[in-house]
Amino acid sequence: MQLRTLLKHSWESYSSNFALISLFALPFLVVFPISLLLPNYIALGGTFLRFGSIQHDLSLLDVFMMISLVVVSLFLFSLVLVVINMLIKSQRTLLKLSYYERSLMKRHTLNLFLLLIIVLTITLAAELFLYSLNLHLILGAFISFLIGLLILFAPQAITIDELGPVNAIKKNLEIIRSKSSFMIFFFLLAIFLLSLNTFIFKLIEPLFPYSPYFAVAVNAVIVMPYLEVLKTHIYLSKYAFL
Repeated sequence: MQLRTLLKHSWESYSSNFALISLFALPFLVVFPISLLLPNYIALGGTFLRFGSIQHDLSLLDVFMMISLVVVSLFLFSLVLVVINMLIKSQRTLLKLSYYERSLMKRHTLNLFLLLIIVLTITLAAELFLYSLNLHLILGAFISFLIGLLILFAPQAITIDELGPVNAIKKNLEIIRSKSSFMIFFFLLAIFLLSLNTFIFKLIEPLFPYSPYFAVAVNAVIVMPYLEVLKTHIYLSKYAFL
């Protein structure tokens, strides 16, 4: 598949299913207003927890609230990812979802949710360990990137190929190796869109102080859902007949 065809398929899926794909932002709509009560900061259209505030500014209630928000948001996130991937798979194959496929939705959601919880726990533990060594600024982002890379196509592998979490990670690594040109384009596009979104809202911040929050909203409602759709089509490109 050529890059032009990939972009054509991804844009058609995104534009024709915009209302449903916008559900991708549902976890954001649930979590973001409450997360503002916690010690965090906004950068590149994302909200990040201040590690230095964990021991000093977070009460037990704050910790419980944060964990609850993470669990709820990750479950909703997993469900939406499964629905989006099943929808795109159905449209690309020109086949309606069967009763059997719909019945697997719960299993796919739970498998993806379990994987995301484990990965988030490992990432947080690594970040806290590096923070204790004062190495989080140097290695933190790199370690998080590598861990994220391990599960980049895991939602697609779990939903489209009906794989378990471990096999989904293996399939993810196969896709990264076999679709390296698409991967380079994907990361360049993601960097460009996230940077452009941040730049635009940074320009208007002197006139509109709440613009950073709108940058987060645009990322959640528009940018990230499109990138997820693009990922699905990159994954589907391994099938020559599609």
